[in-house]
Amino acid sequence: MFLNNFGEPVAVEDFESQKLDHLAPLLIADPNVTVSNIPGNWGGKIYTTISIMKEISRIQSNMNKYIEEKRVVELKENKSTEVCLADNARIFITPFAWTKGKCEPKLIVLIKDIYLSRVCVDVLSNMLNPVILNTNLRKAIQDGIDIVYFNDSFVKGMNPRDNKVQLYWSKLHLLIYLIRPKILRGLYDTTPPKYITQCCTRPDDVLSV
Repeated sequence: MFLNNFGEPVAVEDFESQKLDHLAPLLIADPNVTVSNIPGNWGGKIYTTISIMKEISRIQSNMNKYIEEKRVVELKENKSTEVCLADNARIFITPFAWTKGKCEPKLIVLIKDIYLSRVCVDVLSNMLNPVILNTNLRKAIQDGIDIVYFNDSFVKGMNPRDNKVQLYWSKLHLLIYLIRPKILRGLYDTTPPKYITQCCTRPDDVLSV
């Protein structure tokens, strides 16, 4: 997902339509992101962890281009990295491991600025223990999360009664119940079920069915 001038995540496919800065940071939290979908006129940097980068390089040779051009910035798990956006705005990105052991690496990411704390979720994991047991992430949750952004591309345009869609919402519900953000937002503006938005502390600000 790209980050706009305010540090808000934007779907890779919306780079042109959202008129993002050509140097907009690209945050990768899942190794299965399709690197070939990155717009050719984009000139920014990729932000991810070493484990994600290695896995992408293993399955997608296109990543080597960005590594060779020194356009990959390594994020350290549980450590905050300052990123300068357009107009000298600054955000702090902290990645947390959402899988462990031999499981494919996935991240849940905290993005903070002077006004807001955001959590970004690209792909939902089957495990909550890495979230629950991470003292740094727990502290951020206790301090309060303003917005959780989630990648809703999987459910976009699908039958809401599809079993896979219901499973997706069930996983998201467990995460939102744990985090209790003020607001929930999908990258593609999919409307989440009401039982999920009711876990937010300001559910009236979230569209739901």
